[in-house]
Amino acid sequence: MKKSKSLLIWSILSVVIVISFPIIFSAVTGNFPKFDDFSKAMIPIILLFYPSAIFSAIAYIPIFGKKATYLSMLTGHVSNIKIPCMLNSINILDSDANIELQHSVSVISVCVSNIVTVVITSAILGFFSIYGFSSSMINSPVFLCIMPALFGAIGVSCFKKKKLFSCLLLVALIIVLTFNGEISTIYLLLISILIIIVYSVVVATISVYKSKK
Repeated sequence: MKKSKSLLIWSILSVVIVISFPIIFSAVTGNFPKFDDFSKAMIPIILLFYPSAIFSAIAYIPIFGKKATYLSMLTGHVSNIKIPCMLNSINILDSDANIELQHSVSVISVCVSNIVTVVITSAILGFFSIYGFSSSMINSPVFLCIMPALFGAIGVSCFKKKKLFSCLLLVALIIVLTFNGEISTIYLLLISILIIIVYSVVVATISVYKSKK
């Protein structure tokens, strides 16, 4: 009971800190966003991240454990950093490793990932504090390649193994390029979510059928 209460307290404090930072920043600068602009910006985020956060927690807990899942979602960068680290750490173990050992290794991998992230971030901040930060660096082509480099490196192995998934990505890319500017990003987001849901249900059904057979 004490652990669950402390976990609930820390969760509430983390949510309060995350919400209070933009509120304090807006209060200090005196620049609060308009409700119309805020709602338009929040609709895609709500449609994408809220359902994925709920369902990913349900899917991750049996694989990585409650502690590793909680720690990864608390520190962020779950899909592009934490999940690959936990999967690699589990794959290193023997095939006959028990669940408790897998969950413990997952917690260690998340902690190591957080330490590495803090070290790299501190090094970058130290670099900028010494040499300065110019506006020309923001427009550098390097910054345009950050997101493709992160998610592309994660997706390469999946694209090679899952040919059907790669075909769905090509279909989604064709839809985006065909209706570029004609359909709002919200509808494109809904289409991509529906494609992912249908694909996930079909793949899960096939996997269960094969395992039973």
